[in-house]
Amino acid sequence: MPYDGKKSERELIRGALNEREQALLDMMFFTGPDGEKSRVLFDGLDPDTESVVFQLILAVWGNACGWKDFPAEIIPRIRGVYRYYQVDCGMKYTWLAGVLRSLEEAGIRAMLLKGGAMYVHYRRGSSRMMDDFDLAVPEKDFDRAAALIASMGCERDDGAPWSATFLAKVYGRHTYLDLHKRIFKYSEGADAQLWARAVPTEFQGARVLVPCPEDMLFHMLDNQARNYFINEHPERRIKWIFDCCTVWAQHPEAFRPERLRELSVPFCNARYVQLTARILAARLPGLFPAGQLEESFPADRAYYTWLARGIAYRDAHTAARKYPDGASLTPRYLLTTARRWVTQYRLLRPDLREQYGHITFLRFFLRQSECGTLGGALRRYIPRLSLRNGPPPSD
Repeated sequence: MPYDGKKSERELIRGALNEREQALLDMMFFTGPDGEKSRVLFDGLDPDTESVVFQLILAVWGNACGWKDFPAEIIPRIRGVYRYYQVDCGMKYTWLAGVLRSLEEAGIRAMLLKGGAMYVHYRRGSSRMMDDFDLAVPEKDFDRAAALIASMGCERDDGAPWSATFLAKVYGRHTYLDLHKRIFKYSEGADAQLWARAVPTEFQGARVLVPCPEDMLFHMLDNQARNYFINEHPERRIKWIFDCCTVWAQHPEAFRPERLRELSVPFCNARYVQLTARILAARLPGLFPAGQLEESFPADRAYYTWLARGIAYRDAHTAARKYPDGASLTPRYLLTTARRWVTQYRLLRPDLREQYGHITFLRFFLRQSECGTLGGALRRYIPRLSLRNGPPPSD
C-alpha cells in the first residue's frame, strides 16, 4: 500500500508532544504559571511510570517557578531525579573537560555539538540526560585526536566513515564519546563555514567551540528529522524540543525560516529542517514568525513525496533490524533487506546527488554498506545465502 505523506505528517505532528508535555513547555517558554495547564500537567502524574526525561525538564521548571502548583508529595521525588543527574552530568563533564584540555594542549580545535553545546553554553550547567558526547574536530586533525583519546584509556569502535565512537569508564560508569570528522554526514568539504561561525566558550579551564545559534538550531532540526526515519526514541522528543525552545529564548532571531533554509542547503537536504520546523510551528506556534515558514518551506507535492519515502524507509529499516547480525540470508530476509536498501536509496539520493553526481543504486549500496567493491560484497554475503526460510524473527 502506498504511503501518504500528508497523513504521515499529521501523525508526526500529533505524536511530537503529549498533552502533559505541551502544557509544560507552554508554561516554561510562553505563558508562565497557568492554573489550567498545571491541572493538565499534574493530574494523574506518577513519577514511577513517567519518562525520566520529562521529569528532568519538569524539575527545571519547578526550580524556575518556585514549585508553584506542584503537588507536595511529588516535589521530593522530582528533586531527587534532578539532583541525581546533576551529579551524573558533573562527573561526566569533569572527565570531558580533561579530554578538551588535552586536545587544546595538542593544538587541536574542538567543537561540542548537540547536548554538549547545550550544557556548556546554551543552558550552562543544567542537568540534562546524556547518552553520549558529540565532539567534532577538523578533518585534518581527526587521526591525531582519535589517537590522543585512545591513549587516555578509551576503547575505540569505528562505527561510521565520518566518526569514531569511544567507550570510557567514568567513575565506574560507561560513557560514550562520538568523535566526528564531519559535522554533517553528507557534506564533505563544507564544514569550514560552520567552524568560521562557531562561538568560543570556556568550560572548566578548557577553551572549546559551540555552533552559533543558527547553526545549532538547523543542526538539531536536521538530526531530529532523521530520527523519525531511523532509531526513533519517542520519549526523547520533549528533550530536543526543549533544546530548541531554549535556543529560541536566548536567540529568537535565529528562527528566521528563510535564513534556516539558506544555511541548511550546503549541509543537508533542507527537507529535514522543513519537517521538524513544521512540527514545531504546529505544536508551539510562538517559535516561528506567522506565515514566514510556509513562504520559505512550502509544503508542496515534492515535500510530501519525500516524507512518504522517509516513512517507507523507517518501516523497511525496522523490519530489517529484527534479524540478528550475521543471520542467514534466507529468501524472506533478502526480500526485507532489499526493500530497506531501495527505500533508503530513494530517500537519500537527493542528499548525495550534489556530492557524487548521478549515483547508481549499486554504487550507493557499495558505499553505504562499506563493501567498497562488488567483489567485497560477494565475499561478505555469498557465504550467508540460504534457500530455506526458517521461522520469521520475533518482534
